[in-house]
Amino acid sequence: MSSTTKNTAENNANANVNTNATSASASASASEEPHPHKYKVLSPKAVANIPNYQYNGIDKSLIYKYILSPLAGFLVENFTPSTLAPNTITLFGLFLMFMSYLHVYYHCPTIDHCSIEEEGGESESDSNVPGYIFLINGIAMLIYQTLDNMDGKQARKTGSSSPLGLLFDHGCDAINSIFGSITWICAFGLSSSPQHYVHIWIMVFAPMLAFYVATWEEYYTHKLVLPVFNGPSEGLLLGASVNLMSWWYGRSFWYGTDFYDLVVSCCSNVPVPEPVLEFMEQLMEGVLGTSFPIQNYNIVVLATILSAVREVSEKTIHVVRVYGFGT
Repeated sequence: MSSTTKNTAENNANANVNTNATSASASASASEEPHPHKYKVLSPKAVANIPNYQYNGIDKSLIYKYILSPLAGFLVENFTPSTLAPNTITLFGLFLMFMSYLHVYYHCPTIDHCSIEEEGGESESDSNVPGYIFLINGIAMLIYQTLDNMDGKQARKTGSSSPLGLLFDHGCDAINSIFGSITWICAFGLSSSPQHYVHIWIMVFAPMLAFYVATWEEYYTHKLVLPVFNGPSEGLLLGASVNLMSWWYGRSFWYGTDFYDLVVSCCSNVPVPEPVLEFMEQLMEGVLGTSFPIQNYNIVVLATILSAVREVSEKTIHVVRVYGFGT
């Protein structure tokens, strides 16, 4: 074989090796990059930005800072094995909420099955709904809240934090929002009558709106900021308290005026201008269809309205002021 032929053969062999290496490298790179059709919900731009995403969040809640977060950290460090995936913790919490919801659905397949028509007294529908389901709901909410605080700490502990894990966590939170609203409606004994339409809408859409606006703000600011009073901390504690009180006192408790009487007795010496009282009474009649004295469940609904309006307006004004009306 001549030297020219030999060199040509060697060059062809080297070219084949280089081509194979390049193809293998390209295949490896392609396998590492997200497939454009792998994610059905995310846009191609979102898929391309997944590897670059860094979570940046802050919870200003004092209860979270001094109680909930230390408790979650203690449980993760002392009782959670490193082999347990963070998403498993998240999914287990949602599973508990789903199971508690099934108890509600079994006894209250429709709103009217769990309604209380007699204000201030125990109706027939109240006696037919067992109180233990509200005990289960309250415990499930508290466990869900704790697990929801644990999954992120577990991800940092195991070094398995990822944008998709965060997306999964927020998706479970969004699903849990409707479960929590349903248990509130049943615990209050609301019905499908027109007098309760506004209450039901508030119980369902106020948490959803606050959740959506918080995520919308994060989209522009790249930072999730939860205010001093927020849904994941105080909201879940309030929901658990509502269910536990329905179990302990009975749902007819919410048609009493205990909260209002307590506030009046504590503030009896505080002078309140007559125009302010008239405005408050007109507000209660216009929004909730009630007047003084205010029933217990209406006070909780009113607190929900004020919290959602404050958070939504604050975040909306901030985003529009910084990023303009085009947002």
